[in-house]
Amino acid sequence: MAKVRASGGRGFNTPKQLMVLRVAYIVDGTMDRDLVAGLVAVAGQSRLYLPVALIEATRASPRAGLLFAALTRLEKFGLGFSGKYGRLLASGRRSRHLERLSLAVEAPDELRKNIADITTRLDIDLIVDISGHAFRDDERRPEEPVILTVTGADDTETPLTTGAFFAVEARRPATGFRICRLGTNSAPDRILREGHIATVPLYFLNCLRLMRKTAFHLHRLIEAYAETGTFTPVIADAPPTTGRRVPESGHIVSYFAKTIALVLRNALDDMRGRAWRWQVAYLSTDDWRKADLGAANQIPNERGRFLADPHLFKKGDDHVCFVEEFDYRTAKGHIAAYALEGTGARRLGTVLEEDFHLSFPFVFEVDGTIYMCPESHKAGDIRLYECVEFPTVWRLHKILMTDVSAADTVLFRRDGLWWMMTNIDTSDIGDHSSELHIFFAGAPDADNWTPHPRNPVVFDSRRARNGGFFVDDGAYYRVFQVQDFDIYGAAAGIARIVELTETSYREDIVDMILPDFRPDIGGVHSIVYRDGVLAFDVARRENRWR
Repeated sequence: MAKVRASGGRGFNTPKQLMVLRVAYIVDGTMDRDLVAGLVAVAGQSRLYLPVALIEATRASPRAGLLFAALTRLEKFGLGFSGKYGRLLASGRRSRHLERLSLAVEAPDELRKNIADITTRLDIDLIVDISGHAFRDDERRPEEPVILTVTGADDTETPLTTGAFFAVEARRPATGFRICRLGTNSAPDRILREGHIATVPLYFLNCLRLMRKTAFHLHRLIEAYAETGTFTPVIADAPPTTGRRVPESGHIVSYFAKTIALVLRNALDDMRGRAWRWQVAYLSTDDWRKADLGAANQIPNERGRFLADPHLFKKGDDHVCFVEEFDYRTAKGHIAAYALEGTGARRLGTVLEEDFHLSFPFVFEVDGTIYMCPESHKAGDIRLYECVEFPTVWRLHKILMTDVSAADTVLFRRDGLWWMMTNIDTSDIGDHSSELHIFFAGAPDADNWTPHPRNPVVFDSRRARNGGFFVDDGAYYRVFQVQDFDIYGAAAGIARIVELTETSYREDIVDMILPDFRPDIGGVHSIVYRDGVLAFDVARRENRWR
C-alpha cells in the first residue's frame, strides 16, 4: 500500500485522505541540469507526490567524459537559438525547488549507505534512480523505500543521456527508455514501462525528446502508485543487465563525422530544392497479398505539391480516393478527391480545407451516412465530418476530443463497440509516431470515449503509427508505419488484430512492405484495400517544385 500523509501524519490509503508520496531522484553528475529539470518538472502537475531531493552521483571525469560534456554544451547552445526546439528546452527549466546533494560514485557501498541515510532523514517513500549505477550489483536492496530505475531500453545500465547518444551514433531507427521496479530478495526486478521513439540526428535533441517522453510516463506511474499502492500492469520480469556503457573518444569522433556529413547533405538538398516527396498509386486486385505494387497506376503530383495518405470509398460503381494534398508554398495540407477510372485518375477537386493542416482522411459509412475523420492535430482535437454531397461537400459533424494532439485516427465497429485507434503526442515534443492509443464508446460520435487501460497499447516508433486500416474476409487489419533514422515512413507493415477487448489488445504482423518494388522510391507509409482496389503512397527524393 502506498504511504500517505493527511494533516501532517502517516496513515492508510483511504479516499478521504490527501496522499502525498515523497520522492527522491538520483542522477548522474554528468547529466545536463536542464535535462534533469525537464525530467522532474512534470511532477509539478501532481498533488499526489512531491519531489524533495535531487542526489547527484558524481565521478572523476576522464578525458572522454570531458569531451562528452563539451559536446552536450555545444549542441545545447545551438538548440537554444531554435524557436521550436528552444521552447522545448526552456519548458523543462520550470521545476520545483529540490534539495540538491552530491555523492561520490567510486565506492558503491558507501554511496548506497549515504543514500540510505538521506532517505531516512528526508522521510523518502520512493527513489527514482536515473543514474544507471547507484544500485548496480546490490544484493541487499531494502524493502522500503520503493526503488524505480530509469535507463535506456537497449543499454539497460546506461543513463538516458548516453543511451540517446549511442542511438544517434549507431544510426538506430529508435531510441528507447525502460522504467523498472527493483526487486528485493523475494521478488525479481520488473519492467513497468518501456517505449521507443524515433531517433533524431542530433544527440542533445534526441536526448531532450527522450527525457520528455520518459518524464510523462514516469509521472503517470508514480501517480497511479500513489492512488492504488501498486504498479500495474507489469510488462515482464527485467532481463539481466548488460553493463554500463560510456561514450569514449572514438564514439564521439565517429558521431561528429557522421553528423557533419548528414548536415552537409541536407544543406545541399535544400539548396537544390530536394526533399522527400510523396505520391499516391493504386491498382485493382482480388487479393492484396499478391498485388504487384510495381505495376500500380500513379496519380501525378501537381507542381509544388504532393499527395499522400490515400483512403478509398466506393459509392455505386464509382471508386473515389481521398488523399492529403500538401502545398509546399503554404506548408499546409488539405483533403482532395480523385475518381479512379481504369488506368487513370481524375481530380475532383479540394473537398475539405481548414485554416490548419489536414491529412489522413479516414472515411467510413454508418447507416447510410458517410463520415470522414481527418488528422487535425494542429487544431488540438479529433474531428468528425459528415458528407453532405458525395464526394465534394462536407460539414463538421462533431469534435470527438479536445485538448489532444492526435494523428492518423481510425474508427471502426467491432463486437458491439466503436473503437478509436489514434497516435497521441503525450509529451508535447511533436511525436505522433511512438504511441498507439485505443478508446471505445457506444457510437462513432459519442460524447465520451473510454481510454483503454493498457494505453499505449503499442509504444514503438517502428510500428505504432497508423498507416491505414481495412477489413477483409472478416479479419481486421491495421497498417502501421515504420520510422527509420532520419527517414519518416521508411516502410509499412500490416498487422492483423487478433484480440481487442475492453482490457486487452494483441496484433500479429502478417506482412511488411519495403520500398524495393521500384528502383526510384525510398519510402512507403500508407496502404488501404477496399472493394477490390489497393491504394498506397511512395516517397521519392526529388525537387519539390517540379
